[in-house]
Amino acid sequence: MRVQKLSSKLLLTSLFVLSLAFQSNAQFYEIVDYIKRASTSRDHIRQLHEGTLVIRLRSKSNNIKALEDALNSNKLSSKQRKRLTKQMNSIVDEVYKENNQIVFALKQHYTFSEYRIVRDTAIHQLFSKKETGYFLNDQLEIAPDLAIDFSNPVYILKYGPTKISENNRHEGLIFTDFEKNDLESPFPYLTKTMWPPLAALSFFVGNSTPKPRYNKMIERTNNALNRFYINAEIKREKDKLRQQIKDLKD
Repeated sequence: MRVQKLSSKLLLTSLFVLSLAFQSNAQFYEIVDYIKRASTSRDHIRQLHEGTLVIRLRSKSNNIKALEDALNSNKLSSKQRKRLTKQMNSIVDEVYKENNQIVFALKQHYTFSEYRIVRDTAIHQLFSKKETGYFLNDQLEIAPDLAIDFSNPVYILKYGPTKISENNRHEGLIFTDFEKNDLESPFPYLTKTMWPPLAALSFFVGNSTPKPRYNKMIERTNNALNRFYINAEIKREKDKLRQQIKDLKD
């Protein structure tokens, strides 16, 4: 009986030690992963500062095309045609207002890097490295004189949901690299959607659907980029100084 108790204690102790070891290993890998991501993020922030941010505007072209195709049908009643026309005009108006707000917010608040504006329907030209002919000006018109220098880094800012693999998905302004990979923390890769005060109440009192506060979102994005850039440069200078001191000692 005494031997059995001793064996049980030894087993429990061994399991406890193993669990601590697994915990330590997990924490170690988490730290290593964070250090790697932090280093990559510091590289990204410097490259963005020296490069160009391309803002991808939504067009909802698929929704509009589907409604246009439906309206071309001869089988629609006048009531159905009126409803679909109203729905399509509402989407077109929503897209126009959203994009104008984003462009205005960029003019007011974005100072971190050079930027260009492109509709999602023309984004393929960017990835084909076409330098001109599809970028938009402040009036959302194609400006032939606007170009991009592909010898410098290019990043994309889009509005939408975070990747499906995340446990908690969020919607907002998301940074991706030129290979279409979402950036990761600690880079300020996401600015969550900011809604007007009491926006949730509008769903219950019959008001129109609230619109995101793009002005505040762009302002917050720009501030987050500047803060991270300053901290990254401080870290870079500290590392450089440590290396110089180490070289002198050696």
